[in-house]
Amino acid sequence: MSIGIVHCMTERDVGADNPYDRTMNRARAFAVMIAASGVAALTGCAPPGSDLAFGPSEGTVHICLGEFADPLTYGDPIELAEGTNAVTLVTADLVGAEGVRVMEQAASRAVLLDDGTHLGVGMALANEGGEAWDARVPLRGTVVEDDGGETWFVALAIERTSATAGGFEAVDLTYETNGRRQVVRSAQSVSFPAIGDACSD
Repeated sequence: MSIGIVHCMTERDVGADNPYDRTMNRARAFAVMIAASGVAALTGCAPPGSDLAFGPSEGTVHICLGEFADPLTYGDPIELAEGTNAVTLVTADLVGAEGVRVMEQAASRAVLLDDGTHLGVGMALANEGGEAWDARVPLRGTVVEDDGGETWFVALAIERTSATAGGFEAVDLTYETNGRRQVVRSAQSVSFPAIGDACSD
């Protein structure tokens, strides 16, 4: 299966006029749509020496603080590097987190929709879920294999721990393969501003 990679995602507001963004009730959400003939995933190529690519290569997502009153889901796609047959997921940790914490660490396969596309895990209200989120399994111990068709997401439930603006710089994914434990970082950051363009409407 061919992977359609979107490189160098630039800073954007969730819910803006972006093909990867959509609004889900009070939470501004982005959902990764994956074509049946290939994946339009927000990942970069696997770094040299890495077994996989994890999440976007760069970029920032803004969610107005007022829209983050309830826990949200957050997902990053995984792409195995060429020659990597399988990895076992261990843990996913927020980097530089301020005012936010992980409530649940899970993994989920993208869901095949009726129109032949796949839907992964983006940002939405956790209590409303979504097919991919609802089908999640515990992250620790999940084996992601190069089976020629499955697209996996690291799927987190996050919640605010402060009444002030905050966010996180990245997500570190720890995994094991061939008896080795490795860490790969998704470089997309997320911020929860109290004022600014993300809160203009």
